[in-house]
Formats: sequence, structure tokens, C-alpha cells
Amino acid sequence: MDSNPGQELASASGIQANVAAPASGATVTLWLSTDDRKPQQTARLKRLIVNVYSSHVSATDGLQIDECHIANADGTPVSTSWRNVVSYTVAATTDTKNYISVSAPFLRVRYVNSANALTTWEYSVLTDENERATQ
Repeated sequence: MDSNPGQELASASGIQANVAAPASGATVTLWLSTDDRKPQQTARLKRLIVNVYSSHVSATDGLQIDECHIANADGTPVSTSWRNVVSYTVAATTDTKNYISVSAPFLRVRYVNSANALTTWEYSVLTDENERATQ
């Protein structure tokens, strides 16, 4: 996968930290910013690039990108303060690439499966610390 300077692969199918295909109707977290970053110690992310390919359509608005601006005393996000930035319905057998502008210190990417059992499941989440005018 090609990336520009400042971009980093955060999570993907086929690597050690991958997420298995979700079961029928299940919700899985593809990436949570606190899994591998400390927002107080690194530059704030400006953009996420999320790729998904699956054998069946997701639930309606099944690809969800959320932000949280509020931290607990220990520096973790307040679980009740997640706000949806954008949601997409992922089409079946179509490579879907979404560029999402973000600004909060805490980010998460979730996928909600439809009632179908997935036979093909591929995804990647790329983080970007730079603001870019174009894709």
C-alpha cells in the first residue's frame, strides 16, 4: 500500500492486529486511536483513509467514524462522549475508499455488519497528520 509522508497504517486485515470479519448483525471496532497513540504525545490527526471490501453490503450507515474531545483523568476518552463524524453504507463486492477529515484527539472506526455472513472481508485504516487539499 502506497502512502504519503505523514501517513501511517493503523489497522488492517491480514496483519497481527487485524479484526476478524464481523458476524451477522455484529459491530466491530476496526481502529481506536488510543490503541496505539497517546494524543498528548503526538501530533493530532487530520485525516483518516478507510478502505473496506466485503462480500455483502454493510448495515445501513455501517461504516462509522466517531470523535471524542473529552478525556478522563487518566487520559482515556470519556465513553459517553463519542460523536459521529460521518457514516457510510458499504456496498457489496466494491472496493470502498473514504477520506474523512477529523479534528478530535480521540478517534474510532467501527463497522456494523448486515444480517449476512461475510465470506470476504478486507479493510485498512490509514492515519494522516497532514492537511491535504486533494486526495
